[in-house]
Amino acid sequence: MPRMTRDEVKELLISLGAVLTGHFELQSGLHSLGYLAKSYVTPDPKAVEDLCYEIALQYLGRGVEAVVSPVVGAVVLGYEISRVLTRMEGRKVFNYYAEKVPGKQDLYFGRGYYEALSGFKTLLVDDIVTTGGSLKRLKAALPNNATVIGAGLLANRGDVTAEAVDIPELYALATFEIPNYEPGPQACPGCREGIPLDLTFGHAGVTN
Repeated sequence: MPRMTRDEVKELLISLGAVLTGHFELQSGLHSLGYLAKSYVTPDPKAVEDLCYEIALQYLGRGVEAVVSPVVGAVVLGYEISRVLTRMEGRKVFNYYAEKVPGKQDLYFGRGYYEALSGFKTLLVDDIVTTGGSLKRLKAALPNNATVIGAGLLANRGDVTAEAVDIPELYALATFEIPNYEPGPQACPGCREGIPLDLTFGHAGVTN
């Protein structure tokens, strides 16, 4: 399977209807006039297969022993990447997910996953990052003796760097320059123009 270019990844996301315009509140609390709806990507098994194959190729031969992702949207990506690496490496590459601490943004590995990850070389997987906060929380949830090799993402919409997350590598299939704003009419054009927040996508409604 040939490698996809960044432009081809963008075209695929657009064709799936995942690139939206409007007035959105992001999980970070910031506002934006654009939104990347991963919930339009994950129902398509061929798209998920193609995109995850690209991320798996980036980390092939790097000694990844476990792929970890946060619930909910990134779990299917983490599973598919671990499946592809298992097949291509000829050995098991495990897949674990982190859940939210009730009432908080913090993540934790339950169900015996925390203990299972002890000493593993891990790959962080997320769908779309804006500030890098979800990756930082995912990394913080790992056992101290787990080693992070890098992170694989569908898209980076906030110019987040590996250095900002304190990991060796951050690989995103696509980058989008979509400005984010502090909420309120002084900073956010959507608030200033009185555009209602979209209650279907983003933190104001259902986080997709």
